[in-house]
Amino acid sequence: MTVIDEEVLAKVPNAALRVYAVWLPILDEDTEDAANRMLARLRDSRFQGFWDSRMTASRTFGKVLQFPEKTTAWDMYLAYPPGVEWNAAAPTPRFWMHQLSRLPIHRDLLLSGPAFLKKLEDLLR
Repeated sequence: MTVIDEEVLAKVPNAALRVYAVWLPILDEDTEDAANRMLARLRDSRFQGFWDSRMTASRTFGKVLQFPEKTTAWDMYLAYPPGVEWNAAAPTPRFWMHQLSRLPIHRDLLLSGPAFLKKLEDLLR
């Protein structure tokens, strides 16, 4: 979460901004306890985190972003404009980036803090 902490939350004072993080059991060290320890470090009131032991978020956003079947969607950063409505299905983000260097698609969307910040500021205008 360092990029989002340092490049987004620290630099965007907009009170309307909300950051939701979902931790998934991808790596051996990805546990609910580890997620809770990370959550305790992030004290910005605009931030909220969740532990998803069933990887529901991965399946949901993998479909929304049209990932290849059986590709795990994780380490992604999605941005939605203010007022977007979430109904039964998750909406498509206005823009997104990821840190999945082995993802066979979307290589042009590798996370860059400054690039994400710029797009987010444009979205919040």
